[in-house]
Amino acid sequence: MSSVKKKKDFHITIDEELCKGCSICVSICPTKTLSISKDPNKKGYYSAIQHSPEDCIGCNKCALMCPEVSIRVFMGVPLNEGIS
Repeated sequence: MSSVKKKKDFHITIDEELCKGCSICVSICPTKTLSISKDPNKKGYYSAIQHSPEDCIGCNKCALMCPEVSIRVFMGVPLNEGIS
């Protein structure tokens, strides 16, 4: 009998206006789910973005290493989704 583990859903929020694009989060992410945006924010920085949210394992390394504290990691459905 095989057991199948259901992958937990994690959600990352990045305050793109607070992010300065240092890319520490991009380099620390073990699943490479983060990258740097091609579009600058209002301050001219190229902020981090999550390009493949389904790959996030919720390790929280990105949030812990962010010097601007612009990243938050949540388990489950994001607060703004699923509301009608």
